[in-house]
Amino acid sequence: MSTTKTNMLLRDMKLRNFKGIRSFDLELNENSAVVYGANESGKTTLNDALTYLLFDKDTQNRGPLKFGIKTLVDGQVLNGVEHTVEATFCNVKLKKIYKENYTKKRGTNKENFTGHTVDYFIDDVPKGSGEYKGEVEKIVSEEVFKMLTIPNYFAEIMHWTDRRAMLVMLAGDYSVEEIIANKIELQRYPEILDGKTEDDRVTILKGLKKEYKKEIKGIPERIDENTLLLKDVEGFEEAEKQIELLTERQSKIKGKIQQVKDGGIVAELRNQITELEGKQIALKNNHASNQSNEFEELEKKKAELRTELSKVTNQANDLANDLSNVKFKQSVSAKKLEGIKEGLKKLRESKPNEDVGEELCAMCGQPTEAEQSYEEYVEGFNAKKATEIKADEGLVADIEADIVSLQSEIDRITKEGKELEARESELKKEIAGIQETINNQQRSITPVVETEEYKAIDVEISTIKKKIENESEEQSGRIKTLQDEVDKIQAEIDAHKEIIDNKKLNDQYNQRIVELREEIDSYTDKLEEVENDLFIIEKFVRARSEYITGVVNTKFDGVEFRMFKEQVNGGVDECCDVLGKNGVAYSEGMNNAQRIQIGVRIIDTLSKHFGISLPLFIDNRESVTKLPENDLQTISLVVSPEDKKLRVELEQEEAVLA
Repeated sequence: MSTTKTNMLLRDMKLRNFKGIRSFDLELNENSAVVYGANESGKTTLNDALTYLLFDKDTQNRGPLKFGIKTLVDGQVLNGVEHTVEATFCNVKLKKIYKENYTKKRGTNKENFTGHTVDYFIDDVPKGSGEYKGEVEKIVSEEVFKMLTIPNYFAEIMHWTDRRAMLVMLAGDYSVEEIIANKIELQRYPEILDGKTEDDRVTILKGLKKEYKKEIKGIPERIDENTLLLKDVEGFEEAEKQIELLTERQSKIKGKIQQVKDGGIVAELRNQITELEGKQIALKNNHASNQSNEFEELEKKKAELRTELSKVTNQANDLANDLSNVKFKQSVSAKKLEGIKEGLKKLRESKPNEDVGEELCAMCGQPTEAEQSYEEYVEGFNAKKATEIKADEGLVADIEADIVSLQSEIDRITKEGKELEARESELKKEIAGIQETINNQQRSITPVVETEEYKAIDVEISTIKKKIENESEEQSGRIKTLQDEVDKIQAEIDAHKEIIDNKKLNDQYNQRIVELREEIDSYTDKLEEVENDLFIIEKFVRARSEYITGVVNTKFDGVEFRMFKEQVNGGVDECCDVLGKNGVAYSEGMNNAQRIQIGVRIIDTLSKHFGISLPLFIDNRESVTKLPENDLQTISLVVSPEDKKLRVELEQEEAVLA
């Protein structure tokens, strides 16, 4: 627990046009207070304002557009005003202004709404959004703020696992050895974790348990599948002998078929066709080579021109970007010059104030420390005016010179751009001309298949094929007779092979059945080991929960925590339920007053742990007759029908503030 404490007690808070409150100042001077008001008079809005000031959200975790930061008048949003929240704590002052943003479009004087902006201040010094949020984060994180300022956050809104983790941290360090001491059944706990976290190991073990059960459940079905696949096998050894004899006989017949195919004039004629087809391939290669040489120079020249065209195009694009940038700079300078000239005109027309007295400063309207005559005032006014006019005239001259220089740059870039455009056009014409030449030459080329030499070879090949066809008819009859005999023998071989294949498959199925039965035994042993490991972890969780629960409950006054629940089957489920001293659960039997009291007790303890004290807004405070003793600054929000406007009473001073 923290030994030092940061006090963020609220001294005052000011609201302007915030969620229906046009103007309200909450003056606390670090005291606790009670705020009275009828329903919808703005009590909860005070709490929303504080959370918005720190974290850009209301107490329901909504942003400005969703929680309705703007004030409504007759049901319509009040536009054109700033929505301000400012709070002074004992050690820092924070301020945030939410406002509408309007801009004028070029060529018109009408202002258009373009969104919202937020101005941030720390101790009246303007800050950027990131810097502001960073400083707030240094003071208190959003999560800690919720725990220390929302009575039901820790006990109800916070997820039970996060609540449990916080309580474990609050309980302080503990050692595994301390918990498993004198518990023989837990001695294997560190060995089971094996360097992993408890959650990771449980996840792994549950995954393995699910996997093993799934495997054990599915294996009998796979055994049945393999059993059904077994076939009756007879004559295995005889089938092997017959295959050997038939294969030898078949091979001899295939040899006769090949002799018929290889013999006679047909083979010689096929060789002649192969030679003639080789000549045609050579003609095609020579023809393609000649065409390639004719177009190579033209394609090379076209590629060079395209490279230059790409370079010129890129240069033109770069110049276009440069021209756009220079024109933008000139436009910015022109707008700046216009504004300075307008201010210079007003400055020249300005005159001394004729109603200045001796005891007020003419420049700022504040009382002066020493008397000053009107003549002295006028002399000082004119001197200051002359100095400012001279400075503005110097700025005008500098900007006008800059505009002239930028115009020269625009003229230069424009000239270079036109030169590049002309060159780009020339290159495109040259490329188009070369492409047209290539197209014309390609159209004039005769395809190789239409040449006389190629056609003559085609005629010769056709003549030889006719001779082969006549010779082949005689061979086909002899080959068919022999092939029919080969096919008949193959059918006998296939029948014998089926017997052998079935025998081999049966051996595989039987082996698989043995393996599956061994797998059942293996997975059963693994499942038993996993379940035993999970049981030991579960028993350790129970022992640790009992230990941590005891430590945690000693740190809270009037609040207890239940860190685990017994299951019907004797197991244990982790939880984190908040209980009153009478054992009533926060989420079940407590009324609103009891919940508020529990929330205040929890916040008081956590505030001491984190070492920071924050203002605590308590809504529906009228339901609680008395709050538990605490070291907190509490702002109680009480429903009071007769108080149409908010009324504040400081608890220590017992004074009524408007």
